[in-house]
Amino acid sequence: MRVLFLSENGEGLGLATHLSSEGHAVNFIVPAGSHIGQGLVGHDAESAPDFVVYASANLGRDADEYRQSGKRTLGSSRWGELIESNPEYTDSLIKSIGWSTNSIDSGINLYITGWFNGRGFLSSYVSLVYRRFMSGGRGPDINFTGVVSNFWQPTERILESILKPVSHILKKVNHRGPIHIHTLIDGDRYCVKELSASLAHPLSTVLFENTKASVSDILLRLFNEDSKSIIPIAQWACGVMISIPPYPYQAQHNPISIKGIIPDNIKHMWLVDVKRDNEGYSTTGESGKIGYVTARGDSVHESVRRAYRTINNLSTPDLQYRDDVGRNITSLLERLREYQWIK
Repeated sequence: MRVLFLSENGEGLGLATHLSSEGHAVNFIVPAGSHIGQGLVGHDAESAPDFVVYASANLGRDADEYRQSGKRTLGSSRWGELIESNPEYTDSLIKSIGWSTNSIDSGINLYITGWFNGRGFLSSYVSLVYRRFMSGGRGPDINFTGVVSNFWQPTERILESILKPVSHILKKVNHRGPIHIHTLIDGDRYCVKELSASLAHPLSTVLFENTKASVSDILLRLFNEDSKSIIPIAQWACGVMISIPPYPYQAQHNPISIKGIIPDNIKHMWLVDVKRDNEGYSTTGESGKIGYVTARGDSVHESVRRAYRTINNLSTPDLQYRDDVGRNITSLLERLREYQWIK
């Protein structure tokens, strides 16, 4: 199978490299002058792909034009771009679904992800997301630095309050792929804060980690309204973002070698600002975001331990990551169970 990725900043490279490792012909197109993905995947923009993945949110117009030509397309859309860039539209959409946007001032930030194939959800899971750059919740809010996800069957509350209402909108806009719903939970009450329909969102990586289905199989199921559900392997999955300075600040830097990437652990890595040459893996000097490391387990502790084991096998100067993902969340999980948000 031939797959073409288009990305403006390297997001989606992890998916591309995993597809390539499965034996598919993958090309990854980035802006002129970028070295992201060099030595890892092809860069032939003139290839005739079986489908295209638009891996950057602001490529929505191009993606929709390609869709309208009748060719199979995943990723960006004008609708997806709108819900992430236009707060007024998103607020009105949330209210039209029947959700509140600001009825709660404090509570538990719970992210609900559902993978939609045009008719129904192939998979769903709920997540506690770490947004601050530094351990202990310090530093800038960069939207994602780590996650712990629960893959148990969704509760009746999740189905009736969140997934069923949003499915009507997804059908209307012909969305195929993940929808990530950021909610604020306070006991029985909830409100919805944000929406994202990005296939390249790091919350998507935990699904690929936690199933026996191949990446290509999962993506192809999104085109088939009769496709089977994606069965998770374990109840829990974990993800941790890794980077080097100057990230998260925008500044060019000299490429840094990344030691310790081997076949046994790269299958648990979703690369972003990375290239490969005769000297091995390194950053490209563009952003410093190396990518994400994922793991699964039958408990939170097991999934977290496995993710940090992979990180500990890497060696690069000034490697940055939060070291507290999954720590001290027992009380949060108990509160979510008490009010039947998770099982």
